Amino acid sequence: MTLSKKFSFSKNILLVFIGIELIFISAIFINIRNIKYTQVTMKRLVEVRIPTSLATYNIISEINQSLAALRGWVILGSEKTKKEREESWRAIEESLTGLDSYSKAWTSPANVGNLESVKKSLELFKIIQRNIETIAHTKENFPANKVLSNEAVPLAKIMIENITKMIDREKKLSASKKRKEIFGVMADIRGAQAVSFSLIRPIC
Repeated sequence: MTLSKKFSFSKNILLVFIGIELIFISAIFINIRNIKYTQVTMKRLVEVRIPTSLATYNIISEINQSLAALRGWVILGSEKTKKEREESWRAIEESLTGLDSYSKAWTSPANVGNLESVKKSLELFKIIQRNIETIAHTKENFPANKVLSNEAVPLAKIMIENITKMIDREKKLSASKKRKEIFGVMADIRGAQAVSFSLIRPIC
């Protein structure tokens, strides 16, 4: 084998080794880049996306809880339900504060705009709930009760008073079969009126 051939063979071997080394180096750099990208993605996932999802879920859950508490207040008038609604809104506001913080790292401007829209809607929703809570157990919220208290109840009282006067007069008259029957009817009417009057009570 000539010297030139030996040199050419050695050169080829060297080039092969250099090529292999370059491939290994490239693979290492690609792996390092992918690892860094994975680390950045994991960091965003742990520090931004997961907390954002949890805060959003908490807001939805507490909105439903506040509605349930408001229904309880409207139906039962229990102070406990008022406190539950207040606690739900405190939790909602805490989650909104968290979303404000996480939104600084969001990559979508549209999501930031959506958050502002959600905050305005929640503020309006809070005011509406507060107004419902305020008027739920007032007389103005029950027109039928207002009519009952202002018109029907006074009439019922007058009716019972007049029947009582009639019964008192009948007591002073001489007894007869017909008068006894009238006396019994009037007594039944007064009793029925008294019972119905006691059962019909305004909600407020």
